[in-house]
Amino acid sequence: MTYNIILDKKVQKFLDKQTDKFVTRFFEKATILSQDPRTPFLDIKRLEWLDASFRLRIGKYRFLYRIDHDQIVIYFFDADGRGDVYK
Repeated sequence: MTYNIILDKKVQKFLDKQTDKFVTRFFEKATILSQDPRTPFLDIKRLEWLDASFRLRIGKYRFLYRIDHDQIVIYFFDADGRGDVYK
């Protein structure tokens, strides 16, 4: 079962500012995540302080997301550098 990927406006704006190479890298990892949300092949960590949320690390950037198993959706709601994304 493949999960649908939904990007918040904030994440879309962040990706619009990045290079094509980085955007391709993000979508490659998002595709892997959509096929298996618990994959051990990506740098994923559960966020203890934010209920039912996870972070995906790609280089120096972090992408925060939630998984809705009922609607089969992965919703990316924030993206930024390591120091700024958690504020």
